[in-house]
Amino acid sequence: MWSRMKQGIKTAVRNLTGVLVAITLLRSLPLSVRKWIVLRLGRYNFAGQYFFAAELLRDFARTDPMRFHQFLWEHHVGGHAYGKTYEIAYRFGEENLKPSRRELCEMLRTELSARGIAPENQVQSVFDVGCSLGYMLHFLETQVFPSATCLQGLDVDRYAVTAGNEHLRRVESKVALLAGEISDLDSVMGKRKYDVILCCGVLMYLDEEAAASAIQTMLAHTQKILGVISLADPRIDNAQLPQSYARTEDLGFVHNVDRMVRKAGGQVINRKWTGPEEATRYSRNPPLFTLAEPHT
Repeated sequence: MWSRMKQGIKTAVRNLTGVLVAITLLRSLPLSVRKWIVLRLGRYNFAGQYFFAAELLRDFARTDPMRFHQFLWEHHVGGHAYGKTYEIAYRFGEENLKPSRRELCEMLRTELSARGIAPENQVQSVFDVGCSLGYMLHFLETQVFPSATCLQGLDVDRYAVTAGNEHLRRVESKVALLAGEISDLDSVMGKRKYDVILCCGVLMYLDEEAAASAIQTMLAHTQKILGVISLADPRIDNAQLPQSYARTEDLGFVHNVDRMVRKAGGQVINRKWTGPEEATRYSRNPPLFTLAEPHT
């Protein structure tokens, strides 16, 4: 048994060494060619896809991490990087909802009820920024806001939007998903205001300027509550951060959302920073929960 394990380890090391050598050689190619290679391989679902893309496009990722993230998600390379977890069967259903999403739903229920708003029959419209396949909206439709007649979402991942809409039609859901970038948000929403707007995980792919702009746009279209899940700083409460920064391991952005809300003319009504003691509950992405409302 030990001999088989040793042989397996040697094979894995040889394969990894070969991949690293190939990446090193390919890095000499122009960025446009390397992007093409990533997109071609992005058609296939294989382990280590994100690692390959990040290493091959390392210069692009380091100099412009926001555009790097956008490039991956726009072409669904980000979705494939997570493998089967971004397919219908592994995302829809109450049992598949992430703990952070459940916690945000409970915070919303509590905050709405404290304001005399019954979640089950007094929330009519919901918008999810970064909706992916629409599984969060469908959960809200069936478990949290059953009287809502307008449930919409926007995501840059066209594959996810198309697959999500097809599934939602099959189950006769009212949820409707649109494909577009975060910069399209204001024009997509038009003059409409939504009772509840959600933004879960999106801000980690936006730099400080883009994230602040997104918060401002979302608050401008919020009737009751804006709920945001972003990355928590693992050392200090995000509210103490002097500026945003990108994490070293994956270039995900960490923001002071409280300051962004205030700058946009809104106010934080509830929040939770996930400190080191709780971070292990959420894998490698400890969340910062922020509920905000526009000034009236």
